[in-house]
Amino acid sequence: MLERINQAWLALRGGRSAAAEPLLEELTHSHDRPLALQALSLTAELHYRQGAFANALEVAQRCASSGYPTAERWGGATLARTRLALGEPEAALSITRTLLQEEGVGHEADTETDLYVSQALALAALGDDAAARNTLTEVCQRIRETASQFVDAHQRALFLHGVEAHARATQLAAAWGLEVG
Repeated sequence: MLERINQAWLALRGGRSAAAEPLLEELTHSHDRPLALQALSLTAELHYRQGAFANALEVAQRCASSGYPTAERWGGATLARTRLALGEPEAALSITRTLLQEEGVGHEADTETDLYVSQALALAALGDDAAARNTLTEVCQRIRETASQFVDAHQRALFLHGVEAHARATQLAAAWGLEVG
């Protein structure tokens, strides 16, 4: 089953929603609660990517309060981006601040990056440009520092540009004219 959640995740991240949808539908009904919650988190992401923000909001909120750390963070990241898409930067900022101050299980580099990018966008939308730029600069510097640890240039490039959240952060930094190394 773990292989199937990975297939769904890769399909979704690769822009193949039609391939992800039936896998997620099946996996959300799994008797393995953590697996079902991960699938539900990806379902929220699917709705977000399809522009179905009301559905994304409803599903992401269920994940964010599920009691399962990975689903809470994945759902929370989608919830923050959905709030931004709905023009609710205050809510997005609150979500990101809460999740980023939590310690423990469920932390993944790309999810953390996604949360920091949403936080930067929320701060910018609220007019706090200095804090937004600082947040984005810091997360991009962390990405670059981690990437510098890869000996293989191909692996380093994949980490920087193939991980969607990392590419999104560095593209936004470039658009904002930030020097991030």
